[in-house]
Amino acid sequence: MAAKRKTAGQRRREQLDAFRTRLIDIYSGACGREFVVGDEWASAEELRRIIPAVREVFGTCRAVDYVYRPHCLEHWDDPAKLAEWLFEAGFRADMVWEDDSDDAPA
Repeated sequence: MAAKRKTAGQRRREQLDAFRTRLIDIYSGACGREFVVGDEWASAEELRRIIPAVREVFGTCRAVDYVYRPHCLEHWDDPAKLAEWLFEAGFRADMVWEDDSDDAPA
């Protein structure tokens, strides 16, 4: 008997969970300590290190460069909330944007 295929919702949840875990690891590394999701928000000083770290890991392209701009800071205080927002913009745990690409998220 063949194994059941995962539904699109199950695959999406797994991808989002992997992305959330990767962002929490980046937050922890940028903060220099374990970042506890739900118990704290990133401070302005921590965001100064977190945002460039995320940009370095995932890269950027013109289609998604807006996520790193100051008008989007409201999404960056919590990695779980950020994961959902960036996931909808096309980010994934195992991807890197090409710097000069005009490619829109797939």
